[in-house]
Amino acid sequence: MYYNDDSVLFFDGEYVKAKEAKTDLYGQSLHYGYAVFEGIKSYKTANGTKIFKAEEHYDRLRKSAETMMMPFDYSTEEMVEATYKLLEIN
Repeated sequence: MYYNDDSVLFFDGEYVKAKEAKTDLYGQSLHYGYAVFEGIKSYKTANGTKIFKAEEHYDRLRKSAETMMMPFDYSTEEMVEATYKLLEIN
């Protein structure tokens, strides 16, 4: 997925336009690199869009957040569901 003016993000539990999402300019992530991330690939199939190993990606993300003692408020299942919804929206 490529970003454009109509792109939507899952941000703080809400689906928002990317250009309207705001972050704290004084936050730990920006100033100290205190963050975790995971790259996820989706692809089209005859049965619709699929995410490659979605559960494994989000399990790793949760484990990384736990290792960094960062709160992670969503289950793997909730994140997979939110990601599929984003794919539909975008």
